[in-house]
Amino acid sequence: MRWETGSGLPNRCAMGSYVGRRRRRRPPVTELHRVRVRDPGRPLPDDLPRPAAVLYASCLRAGPDGARVRDLAADVGLPLGTVVVLVGLLREAALVADVPPVRVDRDLLERVLAGLYRL
Repeated sequence: MRWETGSGLPNRCAMGSYVGRRRRRRPPVTELHRVRVRDPGRPLPDDLPRPAAVLYASCLRAGPDGARVRDLAADVGLPLGTVVVLVGLLREAALVADVPPVRVDRDLLERVLAGLYRL
């Protein structure tokens, strides 16, 4: 995958013709996703945009368990929306793996809220 210089987006054109995006049935990245590096020994592409490389380095520092997207945004000092887009690009390039947040039981949340109201 070749990255277009300055745009931060991968070049989708192969041999001068538009190829289109690969459609996957994965949920979009949110601030609660946990992100980890897929293969730490794999070299980065030479033309990877600097913000994506900084984010990748932050993922490496997080270790094998990874870190949440919102924590990565705080670590690299980028806006949360930018980090969400960069994680999506790194995921599409198979450099990082993400784990969606665990679904929370709504009944449990309502009981906790009721308990807080009683206090």
